[in-house]
Amino acid sequence: MSSGNPSHESEDRQLRPASRGSRTEQTIEVVKRNWRAEMETAQTYRDLAERERDEKRKGVLLRMAEAEERHAERWEKKLRDLGEGSPVLNNTIGRRLSRWWNKIAGAEIAIRRMEATEERQEAEFHEQAERAFAGQQDVQEFLRKSALEEKAHARTLSAMAPPVSPRTALDKILKRERWHGRGGSWVADAIYGANDGLGAVFGIVSGVAGATNNQQHYILISGLAGMLASTLSMGAGAYLAAKSEAEGYEAQSELGLSEHRFPNQLTAATSAAISTAIGAFVPIIPFFFSGGVTAVIISFGISLVAHFLVGALKSLITIRSWWASGLEMTWIGVIVAVVTYGLGLAFGSLG
Repeated sequence: MSSGNPSHESEDRQLRPASRGSRTEQTIEVVKRNWRAEMETAQTYRDLAERERDEKRKGVLLRMAEAEERHAERWEKKLRDLGEGSPVLNNTIGRRLSRWWNKIAGAEIAIRRMEATEERQEAEFHEQAERAFAGQQDVQEFLRKSALEEKAHARTLSAMAPPVSPRTALDKILKRERWHGRGGSWVADAIYGANDGLGAVFGIVSGVAGATNNQQHYILISGLAGMLASTLSMGAGAYLAAKSEAEGYEAQSELGLSEHRFPNQLTAATSAAISTAIGAFVPIIPFFFSGGVTAVIISFGISLVAHFLVGALKSLITIRSWWASGLEMTWIGVIVAVVTYGLGLAFGSLG
């Protein structure tokens, strides 16, 4: 690449294919990654549009898909200019799983995840304009324009979701991620239920174990009672939340919200109740087969593993990485166990 003043170079100047230094190879890799990201984003928008019943929203999604495809065409041209062949978007297991998840999780969760994706791509394009493509004015200008479009897409997606629901306060209590609690689905209810059941009963089991010197009978009874109470509570809460959400939006049809956007009340209650029961059952499993310190240790171990898995699942409806969310939940589990077991010991000694 010429070392002259970039302002004197032609705006259409491209890297010469013969230049195969490490910088060129890095540029090719960045271009391929950008092309792949644009194509995957476009496919997601088309999948959402295919399942969208509202014609206005469907049109918006299709226009955003077309914009992403235009970006992909530009990156494909750049690859040809660099002497590379046309790229191929392989239908990998990861892509299939992602499309499957967007389908079962519901449109609103998928839209929120795409909003986060657009924001991330905007930041990446700005960074690439300053570093990966320094001196290439045509590419830098394209990246800046693309970043503006990604920002506009993120704002559009934010506006497409329903307003904040009555569940926002519960969302903030259960986790601190950027999950806005809008347009819930049975998947979100199930994850919340597992989170609540596991955390509550794990605390009960730890506390009773400390207070009763790890006596199997008392731990099992209290754990089962806690499981039943949590199951009924979460099921009823999910039902009432879905009901109030639909009622609260009935008068806002001018926003383009239709009845199918709100979670089915019975589905929400059922998914929340069943998942809560499953999560709550985990800490008490060892006490069906043994007691004493051995059962407490096993319960502690499998509960922490379950905490990590639930945290990782939560990342499916948030923008956080699965391992960070999983580790956060694991640390919460450790704190719950230590505090409740310690309190149990303290209260047990008073007796």
